[in-house]
Amino acid sequence: MIPKAYGGADPYAFISYAHKDSARVLPLISGLQRKGLRLWYDEGIECGEDWNRVISAHLHSSSCAICFVTKNFLASENCLDEMHYAKEQRKGPLIVFLEDVLLPVELQFRYGRLHTLSYYKYSNSAQFLDELLESHLLTSCHGSKGGLSTLRSDDPEVQAIYDRIWNGYISPQPPPLTAEECYQKGLNYQSGKDVPKDLAEAANWFRKAAEKGHLSAIIELGTCYYNGIGVTKDAAESMKWFAKAAEKGHAAAMYIIAMAYESGQGLAKDREQALLWCRRAAEKGFAQAQDQMGQYYADGTGVLRDNGQALLWYRKAAEQGIARAQYVVGYACEHGINGAPNYQEMVNWYAKAADQGFAQAQVALGTCCLTGKGFPKDNKKAAEFYRKAAQAGNALGQERLGSCYLRGWGVPQDYSQALEWYRKAANQNNAAAQHNIGLCYANGLGVVKNDAEAVRWYRAAAAQGHAEAQTSLGACFFNGRGVVRDLTEAVAWFRKAAHNGDVMSLFNMGWCYENGYGTARDPGQAIQWYEQAAKKGAKGCEEALRRCRQQARMR
Repeated sequence: MIPKAYGGADPYAFISYAHKDSARVLPLISGLQRKGLRLWYDEGIECGEDWNRVISAHLHSSSCAICFVTKNFLASENCLDEMHYAKEQRKGPLIVFLEDVLLPVELQFRYGRLHTLSYYKYSNSAQFLDELLESHLLTSCHGSKGGLSTLRSDDPEVQAIYDRIWNGYISPQPPPLTAEECYQKGLNYQSGKDVPKDLAEAANWFRKAAEKGHLSAIIELGTCYYNGIGVTKDAAESMKWFAKAAEKGHAAAMYIIAMAYESGQGLAKDREQALLWCRRAAEKGFAQAQDQMGQYYADGTGVLRDNGQALLWYRKAAEQGIARAQYVVGYACEHGINGAPNYQEMVNWYAKAADQGFAQAQVALGTCCLTGKGFPKDNKKAAEFYRKAAQAGNALGQERLGSCYLRGWGVPQDYSQALEWYRKAANQNNAAAQHNIGLCYANGLGVVKNDAEAVRWYRAAAAQGHAEAQTSLGACFFNGRGVVRDLTEAVAWFRKAAHNGDVMSLFNMGWCYENGYGTARDPGQAIQWYEQAAKKGAKGCEEALRRCRQQARMR
């Protein structure tokens, strides 16, 4: 049997609840009846009666209403209508939360000041019923305890549970939330959906879901610890959770673990483990891991250097839209790495990367337009590509755009603009830009001619191994421009530049040995340097070699 709804003329309380919650609400109704409270609820409606009419009539005639609020209650339009009507008619309502739910924001505003009880917080049902009965709203609804029906069951085990409930032995806690429900609560607190935004509470619910094995919650909790969101930042704790996700086969977590082993952040550095987890993630199709595997093989990091394997992984990453990988594949196509050059494919991959704002690809496309490689020569288009990279802060793009302004390639010639872009690149230690600023000072382009300032910029670039700057600095020492003339120092800089492949310094070394400038005269040495310069296409080598060979025969 179920509790019988009150049908007399004395004051009574109207019970509003969701039918899905009957298993939790009916024992409470029975307990309140045992304590002498007159109650009406819709299980008393007889078959064939008009449900809305009966409900509204009993709610209107009641002294107050008790609303047993759950997620099911909030999802029911009928329950919400009953609660709204009770408030409008000043019948409370008395709100009882059967589970840990928050009223939606619009209901919080309307019902926030009403008397509420949280059933799920009580250690047993008896304590809850005693406090509920103390509400002033129920004062007029008390009556005799006799003659009231109570919960009965033909099943002895079920009846034993009912008896234990009212003897106070069973906690009224609702069934524990599932992992998905805990995770959704975390997301709600994280975003502020239906609840005040609370990152600490979000992390708390993510932990509950993660401890139940919820994969997305494990990732969220790892992210919270990694970034210090709602919890104290803790890289080691973060990696503990990401490791759980990785063991469950989560590809992104595998990559995170790999990079932690690589960097030593949150895990002890271990190149072997880094490679192992990166490969696993890459084999599961995780694009960033595929890109990283390409870099491992290209650099020979933890594996034998293998351009073929590197390009294989880079292509996989490029096909998934990783801009760096697209650039690398384009570079391989341009330079014929692991095959013949393919300029059409080069342009395709550079363009994909450039469209994503990858500055190196924009610079590469600019150079292709400038040289006519894969494109018809187009200086204006080249300058446009360089400008995109330059405005994004890429030092090489800034240097190349400066050169466009210096020479009038695709833009009006403007030495001031050239210097402006050179200086931006030079501030990022771009050696070519530093050398070009030196040339501007040496020739008075956009600035007052100043040989000493030119030398200062040449030195900065030469110290970084820039061969042309080393040649220019050697020329300053040879001619005494901006510095005291010093032929020995000149030869030293020419030699460095020559070893770095600069054609002019190869010729200069031959000239110095031929004439004994800064070094002992040595036609044999001169011949060796001139021959190297000749192989690189330096002009005047044929005549110089003729002179030196003649000198050598005369010695």
